[in-house]
Amino acid sequence: MAKNKKSPLELEEERSARIQITLDNMNKQLIKLDKIKKTYASKAAEAEAKGLETQKQQARSLLKKTLQQEKQINGMVMSIELAVQTKELTSISEAFLQCMDDISADLSTSTGKVNVKKVQNQFMRAGYAQKQQEEKLNQMLDTGDFALLGEMGTEEVSEFDDDIDAMIKDAARSIPGGITGVNKNKF
Repeated sequence: MAKNKKSPLELEEERSARIQITLDNMNKQLIKLDKIKKTYASKAAEAEAKGLETQKQQARSLLKKTLQQEKQINGMVMSIELAVQTKELTSISEAFLQCMDDISADLSTSTGKVNVKKVQNQFMRAGYAQKQQEEKLNQMLDTGDFALLGEMGTEEVSEFDDDIDAMIKDAARSIPGGITGVNKNKF
């Protein structure tokens, strides 16, 4: 059985579809994380209202991890978008270089002058350097720093603390009686 070889256009369409599916999945995950954040903030506010400090800290810790996941996914989405834009720019540059190569080849055969050949060689070197840069970028994206999710203790200060406090206060407004700063459950 011989496999049908796919055209470059078909391969590009498949790559574009995979990229779009990945972006769609990431956006769905961001929507889920937003719902999860609201749940954890609500639980933290509820625990605070009931004077359950351990459960409040647990909810804050889960909220912090959710914010870290959200930041990580946003970073990945941005990396994909930047890579796609870089690829498009590279395609345009590649087409330009190919055009210049064709023109240089035509000029060198019709005029036989060496200086046009030098220009052609310079353009080819520039194309090679750009291709190397694209490979380095792809390698960086493949082995990127996407493993941010480490264990953080509840006492550690994080970049998310202000956001967490604001979310908990927001969630507390929906609790009957709200948070008054006084533990109503104390004797």
